[in-house]
Amino acid sequence: PLSAASGAAEMLAVMHRVGANAIAIHDKGSSGGGRGDGEGNDPELSAWALFPALSMINHSCEPNCEWAFGNAGGRATVRVRTVATVEAGEELTVSYLPPQLLEPSRVQERREELRGGFGFVCACRRCGS
Repeated sequence: PLSAASGAAEMLAVMHRVGANAIAIHDKGSSGGGRGDGEGNDPELSAWALFPALSMINHSCEPNCEWAFGNAGGRATVRVRTVATVEAGEELTVSYLPPQLLEPSRVQERREELRGGFGFVCACRRCGS
């Protein structure tokens, strides 16, 4: 049996994993990590969704894929498509951030957003790590 302390720690770990993998769906059909556009313009959040396959795609500040949400017969759907050439065996990536934060001059802001919102420090080529 779990002690109260280990049960609470396990619950916090699960909550963090769900929070890091949940996708925000906004009224106007936009999506992302649920943190607006980085400019203070936060569209109204209409739902959070978990898509197990999508949660396996990692972040890059130079993504080779993007996602789009839809509705098919009353069910939420997600479509992932490539936006750059992907070689056989290359990892598929999406950006967890709004496009404005992907500008080369905003490295520090990107790192802070990813560390605070997703619990990791970006090491992609665009961030120079």
